[in-house]
Amino acid sequence: MSATAFQRMRREIAKRKIEIEQEVEGKPLDEMDLEELKAYAFEKGIEIGNSNTIKGILKKIQEAEMEE
Repeated sequence: MSATAFQRMRREIAKRKIEIEQEVEGKPLDEMDLEELKAYAFEKGIEIGNSNTIKGILKKIQEAEMEE
C-alpha cells in the first residue's frame, strides 16, 4: 500500500468515526447497529473484550452502566 493510499484510508476511517459518534448521541441503545454500539462503548470507556455481536456488546454496556 502506498503512503498516499494509507493516508486516504486513515482519513476515511477518521471521518466515519466522527459520523458514527454524531449518530450515536441521543439514540437509544437498542436501536443502534454494531458500529454505533462499538463507538458508544469506546466513547464511554467501556471494555467490550472479545464481544463482536450486537447482543454481546449491548450486554457489556448494560453491565458496565449498572456498576456505575
